[in-house]
Amino acid sequence: MNCKQVKNIICEYFGGCLSEPLRKEVELHLAQCFECSAELKSVEDMVSSLRSLSRRSPVDCWPGVKERILVQQTGRFASRWSWSQMLRPVVAAPAFIVAILLALFLLWPISVNEPPSRGSDPRPDYSRFITVHSRAQQQQAFTDPDVILISAELANARAVADSDRDR
Repeated sequence: MNCKQVKNIICEYFGGCLSEPLRKEVELHLAQCFECSAELKSVEDMVSSLRSLSRRSPVDCWPGVKERILVQQTGRFASRWSWSQMLRPVVAAPAFIVAILLALFLLWPISVNEPPSRGSDPRPDYSRFITVHSRAQQQQAFTDPDVILISAELANARAVADSDRDR
């Protein structure tokens, strides 16, 4: 048996889960190999350490611990002046003002009665297209919307072509 095989089954050996012939092979290898016997020793040490941790604390100890923590915290902070207590209003007041200004900015009505100036608007004029489209909508109330849109575009193209010829 080699070291790799022994290291794979060393926990089973320690727990006594191996068959008799396999256990004898592992013992023979452990007698000859210092590295594997050191590995077994480390497993034994780990298990003994874990067994010492198995003691349980009393169930009713937590309320007493919690009370001591609270007493220490209130006693420590009550007797000492704290920067955090002093900075709370200093931070809260500007934050409140910023929130109010943001709400006013977002909720204040914008004047929509003023039309935009034509000289500064680089977008093309679609009013004629909208007028032709609305007329086509009124004339053909129960037809396919795609057909209506195409017919309105064709009518708009004719109107643009007529206006170009007039110029």
